Amino acid sequence: EYFVAEEAIRVMEQMAAQDEPFFLWANFWGPHTPCLVPEPYFSMYNPDDIPEHPSYCETFENKPRVQSIIERMWGLGDYGWRGFQEISARYFGHCTLIDDMVGRVVAALERLGQLDNTIIIYTADHGDCLGAHKLIEKGEFMYDEIYRIPLVVAHPECQTPGAERDDLVYLHEVLPSMLTAAGIEAPNELDGQSFLPAMLGQAWDNGRAEVFCIFNNHFTTANQRMVRTHTHQFTFNPSDIGELYDLVNDPYQLHNRYGDPAYDAVRLDLMDRMEAHMTALGDPQLSWFQRMRHVY
Repeated sequence: EYFVAEEAIRVMEQMAAQDEPFFLWANFWGPHTPCLVPEPYFSMYNPDDIPEHPSYCETFENKPRVQSIIERMWGLGDYGWRGFQEISARYFGHCTLIDDMVGRVVAALERLGQLDNTIIIYTADHGDCLGAHKLIEKGEFMYDEIYRIPLVVAHPECQTPGAERDDLVYLHEVLPSMLTAAGIEAPNELDGQSFLPAMLGQAWDNGRAEVFCIFNNHFTTANQRMVRTHTHQFTFNPSDIGELYDLVNDPYQLHNRYGDPAYDAVRLDLMDRMEAHMTALGDPQLSWFQRMRHVY
């Protein structure tokens, strides 16, 4: 992590000297297990201070069977929550190390006189369960701990610094947003749309009521599809039961409402939305979903 920060600073110094606009992507490796970070970060957080995750009580009742299999294969077994406390403490130390390294990069921007002329985006490629649902890292489980990732933006012209937003955006939309911010028209071939107005703190609505996510064959033969609104999430598991979560009343996704008659209207609506996304994308799973959805 120190190497990435120092290399980023070295490149910034070179680019700043040329007095030309520049783009820099500093790809830190962490935070990621095994989180073997140096002191003081390794011992910075006391495992005893980390409370049990609200979904650690997961029983996998009425959940896809593969989740309990992965928990037995890829979980911590007899170590229990104590094991997750140890891992989480190291993980948090790794997060703080990354924060400090990003701080070095930001300080260099200020020293070079570029801070007030630079857009900074802080994000990640995925999350980590860290004991949520008794699971660790990522895999064949489409929970918020994996899919809702940080997206922190500092724009020098933002009208509402420090504001939080709940717009539904995709990670791949960082690219068209940055192109638009640089005054470059995004090619039509790019997926997604610019969220530059949100970065500027302006009133903005991308008209998106849901997001669509795909999981394909990571350690398993799973081909999951998921559609999520602000209030509900539906996951299609081609070889197992579906999942439907009420995110308002069950934010930790413990209770699968798939098959619950009280949620039939929600389920059908989310299935329609999923089919629309699969059709638009030419998803190879579309024909199977269409054949199954009326009996699924």
